[in-house]
Amino acid sequence: VFAISAAFSTSVALAQDFNLDLGSPSSPFGVPSPSYAGPANRPGVWQAIEADVTNNLTTVDGSSSAATLRILSQIGYFFDNDYPGTTGEDQALLDDSHQSYPFATYRFEDLEPGHYRVYTAAVEVYQANAFAWEILGLSSMQGAYDIAGTWPGAHHLARNYLIHDFLVTDGILQIRGTSAEPLHDNAQVSGFQLVRVDDPGGPFCYGAAPYAGSGYCPCNN
Repeated sequence: VFAISAAFSTSVALAQDFNLDLGSPSSPFGVPSPSYAGPANRPGVWQAIEADVTNNLTTVDGSSSAATLRILSQIGYFFDNDYPGTTGEDQALLDDSHQSYPFATYRFEDLEPGHYRVYTAAVEVYQANAFAWEILGLSSMQGAYDIAGTWPGAHHLARNYLIHDFLVTDGILQIRGTSAEPLHDNAQVSGFQLVRVDDPGGPFCYGAAPYAGSGYCPCNN
C-alpha cells in the first residue's frame, strides 16, 4: 500500500472540485462562504443541495460542470436543526442535512475520470437518539466506518467527517449512508467535498486507532 501526496494540479483540481452543502430550502443557516475550507481544507464556492437530483454541479471556482448528484433512498428528506456548539460557517455546513432510513446512496454521475478524495461531513442534526451511522464509499479504497456525528469544536475525523478515495473511470462515484438503528434514528449527511487529486499513488491510510482492524484503513495500520 502506498501513501499518496495531497499535492495536486490546481488547474485540474478546479475543474472537478466540489463543495456541497445539503439542506432544506427553508434552512435558516444558509451555505458557507467561499472562504470556508471545511474538513477538506479546500475553500471555494459552496453549492446548496436541496433536491434529490441536482444537475450541472457548480465547482469551487464558480463554474458549471456536467456532473450530477442523484440521491437514492427509500425514505429520505432534507432537515435542519440547531446543533449545540456549532457557530458561523461550521453551523452553515453542519446544521442542515439530508436524512434517510434505512439508507441513502449519493450517486455522482458524469465526473471526469481521475482520483477523487471525498470528505463526507455530518453531525447529529436530529438528536432524539444518539446512534452512530455507517458511511461507505462504494468501490472506494477504504472500507465502511461509523461516524459518531459529534462536534468537538473543530473538524475531527470519524466524529464529524470521513474520507474515501475513488479511482473514477466511468464517471460514477457513490457514497452510502446507512442507519445503525433504522427504527429509531436516521443516517445523516450534511455535506460533501470532492477533491480531484493528481497523483500516481494508491490507497491512503488516514491513521491508526480507531481504524485498525476495522476495514476502513486498507493497510490496517
